[in-house]
Amino acid sequence: MPLQTSGTITLAQIQTEFGGSNPIALNEYYRGGGLVPNTAANANIPTSGIIRLSNFYGGSNVVFSVVITGTENTLTQTTSSSDLSIRGFTLRTDGYTYDYANSSESVTFANWGSPVGSTGAGNNYWARVTATTTDPTPGLTLQGSARNTWLQLNTARSFGYRKTTTGTTGTNEVEFQVEIATDAAGSNVVGTVLWTVRRTYV
Repeated sequence: MPLQTSGTITLAQIQTEFGGSNPIALNEYYRGGGLVPNTAANANIPTSGIIRLSNFYGGSNVVFSVVITGTENTLTQTTSSSDLSIRGFTLRTDGYTYDYANSSESVTFANWGSPVGSTGAGNNYWARVTATTTDPTPGLTLQGSARNTWLQLNTARSFGYRKTTTGTTGTNEVEFQVEIATDAAGSNVVGTVLWTVRRTYV
């Protein structure tokens, strides 16, 4: 698991996280060397020169990578025409996405990173979600976190839609484009995917 982000940190903790042998020497632990991966979580660890214990705050031996690609996934459901609940997905800090409307329906239908369950991975990534309503009848209203802007994935971000009136039948769907970047400005996009959320009312 990642090293702590404050307080006293020891050589033994660094060795437990990254490996190595005794006697322990800090110069074994330059980022990009044999022991410390060159990842966003280890950005404060220098690649050469002066190295301090405090450089290792939040450091991790886990190599987390974005695996989201351009393939489209569709999340579908058939429900009553009186159902006005939200249908959508959540981008979690550890890489999961799933339907967030109803816990009994929640399913993992895609991952945006690997390995899944990497604690704190979202601290180093931002997401921008844009939505296109491809079938606006009956009326829909989009729900959840802000769209069309870069949001840090240090907390769960939910996106979806709900029908505005009861009694109407037919199929609604909203296509969401999800982009993942390594910076708040979105200048380094490392993954993009399209997800369609579809609901048929009967």
